[in-house]
Amino acid sequence: MDKKILKRRTIRSEAASDSSDEDKGNKPVTRSQDSKKTPSQKKRGYKGKHQSPAEKKSEDLEFYETHSEEEDEVDSSKGERSGSPSATESLRGTPELSPGKKVKSKHSARLRDVVDNRQPPADTHKSGNGCIYFIIMFIAVAVAVAFFSQLIHTGHQTDLQQKMDNISVFKTKVEEMKKIFPSQIDKFWKTISSSMKRILSQPDPASPAVILLWVPKGFSVTASKFVKYFGKSVNSVYNIHSSNFIIDARELDKSSPAQEKLDLDQNLQQVLSQSRVVVVNHIEEITPLAVLLLHAYCDGDNAPYKNVSILLVLHSPDTDLSSKDVDRQLQQIWSGKIDKDEIPALISRVANNVAIIKNERDAN
Repeated sequence: MDKKILKRRTIRSEAASDSSDEDKGNKPVTRSQDSKKTPSQKKRGYKGKHQSPAEKKSEDLEFYETHSEEEDEVDSSKGERSGSPSATESLRGTPELSPGKKVKSKHSARLRDVVDNRQPPADTHKSGNGCIYFIIMFIAVAVAVAFFSQLIHTGHQTDLQQKMDNISVFKTKVEEMKKIFPSQIDKFWKTISSSMKRILSQPDPASPAVILLWVPKGFSVTASKFVKYFGKSVNSVYNIHSSNFIIDARELDKSSPAQEKLDLDQNLQQVLSQSRVVVVNHIEEITPLAVLLLHAYCDGDNAPYKNVSILLVLHSPDTDLSSKDVDRQLQQIWSGKIDKDEIPALISRVANNVAIIKNERDAN
């Protein structure tokens, strides 16, 4: 601190001597000129317009040193109160600057920044990149939404077209069967078509299409011929050419009711694994324990195969049949062999859609 003050006094004395040499011929400042001084000018020793370059230099140097000393004293007092080293001690510990650089106080640095009005330029490059990134992301999202919307629409259109094609193909097959079986009445064909329409129009139906074909006495040949045409027509809708879709209940293993049930279950699984239709002929020959298996396959909620058609063929000893009589015949077959509380539920599953076949003269 002493060395710095001594150095400043030496510089001040040299500047004063230069000023006295150059200003010997100058006139003293008048009172009118001195009255025009501002307080800050008076403090700096302002001498008006008739200052020589040396005077101005000395005056500026004195102003600079005065403020530097005041700021150093303030910094020193702060350092003593806070226990940190003073500004002078910090300057002593700093490395020696190069000859072309000068040590300036904080006041002069702040003054320089204010005069130069230096402000950091706005980072327009980063903001521009962010805007471009946002635009690209917006366009990408819009394209993705449009693509998936079109994909969903196309898939929906494809499914709808497939359903319409299935219904159209089956209608064509029904018209062909009408020519082969001309004796069948309109109610017969309506029962067949309405039962099949549900699974043909729905890609994932809730339950299979179940039809009970009731065959009066003496019409078995016509019924056998019809079930073959019906099964082939259903499979042709799905481009399936399998003809192994008929199960004759008379040929099941009759060694025991449990074995018959197991044999029926295995046959149903084998057929439905390669065909969209199964025909169970002569269901009146199935024992009560095994016939309960049909309740599971024809169930509306828990059926193992739902997108299929199940045609159950019931042969009757009567020649004149009415759809109202089917419940009576089934109860006669199963009464005393199945719990009476289970019979109504079983009938509602297997006999919900009843089609009574008529005999065809040229069926043979």
